[in-house]
Amino acid sequence: MTDPCSFNLPHVFSYRGWSIRYLTRQGDETPTLQKHWVVFVHGTPWSSSVFRPMSDALYATGRLNIMLYDLAGYGQSQNFSGQGSSEPDASVKTQGEALAALLDHLQLSGRNGSTQPHIVAHDIAGVISLRAHLLHECEYRSLCLLDTNCVLPWGDTLYKLVRSDFHVFEQLPVGVFEGALRAIIQSALYRYRESNQGLIWQKKT
Repeated sequence: MTDPCSFNLPHVFSYRGWSIRYLTRQGDETPTLQKHWVVFVHGTPWSSSVFRPMSDALYATGRLNIMLYDLAGYGQSQNFSGQGSSEPDASVKTQGEALAALLDHLQLSGRNGSTQPHIVAHDIAGVISLRAHLLHECEYRSLCLLDTNCVLPWGDTLYKLVRSDFHVFEQLPVGVFEGALRAIIQSALYRYRESNQGLIWQKKT
């Protein structure tokens, strides 16, 4: 579901049937070519909206250009128009290929004299960004990995259960599914402990 509070990603990059939406922000005060680019790559189940406060703060310095995008199948990049029997593929493998292609499109892949960006990657975006670098030869000025898993197997017990029998989860009532999703997102910032009053959430330090 697209977040109704998210900002608009006005540009579209087509890749293997996906319409990948992205936004670039380039300031006018300093010559653009003298600025470094920062590319934000979000994780699951989020969208580029999670990086809006950070990207706004960096852009406000007047020293950086910004690129934000939604991964294929996430946020505003959920439109798929594959031909024939083509099935939507939003795997980490495809996401890494799509990131490399998008960076090439924007001349930000660091190849053939193009610009090397700073990459900020959260969650599965760490693997996506590393694949774009190690397998598809994208070169970065720096790579900042935030709370990411880069070696299989990853995911907690719930994720493993979903992968093993996802059809059951497709049949969950909307309210139950939404509650589980909210708890997963909340667990990124809070840990819980059990008490006789139920679960008590405590902010991680």
